[in-house]
Amino acid sequence: MNNIRLNSMTYDTDISKLESMVLDLEEISIYLSGLRVVNEGILTNRQLAESGFHGDTESYFLNQGRKTGFMREFGIRNLEKMSDGDDFVIGCVAHSFENDRSVNDWMEQVFLKRFVDRIGELIGVNQKLLDVKEILSEHFFDHSLAVHLIEEGPEGEVSFTIIDFKIGTLLGVCFVGTKGRHSRMELCEQIGLALEQKMVTYLLG
Repeated sequence: MNNIRLNSMTYDTDISKLESMVLDLEEISIYLSGLRVVNEGILTNRQLAESGFHGDTESYFLNQGRKTGFMREFGIRNLEKMSDGDDFVIGCVAHSFENDRSVNDWMEQVFLKRFVDRIGELIGVNQKLLDVKEILSEHFFDHSLAVHLIEEGPEGEVSFTIIDFKIGTLLGVCFVGTKGRHSRMELCEQIGLALEQKMVTYLLG
């Protein structure tokens, strides 16, 4: 299957299809046991703005060509007993965009550049972004980007390894949150490739 044919299948992907593309608890438990679903649902541009950096707006994300998305997060039951190096959250998101060019622009300008430019600022309510490093990721079907973020909040320092990958007008995202300053690139890639495979399988019917 070539890129052009697969890309054409991603247009007009509605929210019910996005929900079916995101990994579920049984699929995630292959990679990390003891998790439960802690958050799932439609991710609108307004919700994305409310959980992002200060000044983010619904219209900003809409103007970037993003239509909607579906998110599912899996977390551990007892955050108080976390030790340095423990993974405490895994998440998967499937976003849809107006066109495939908007996906490329999002990955470079919204995902990567915005993090780099906002070091030292707050994310959401009480998490401060301390550092951002881009990580090489070459195992995906099309364009992909990966970053390792270090944040500081009420519970101390945590890390997030995040991968974005493109499938036509769709953007797949997976992330792993870890206590302390630890990259989880190998684990995140495994989850990302499983997410990509599920998205492509669903598109092919």
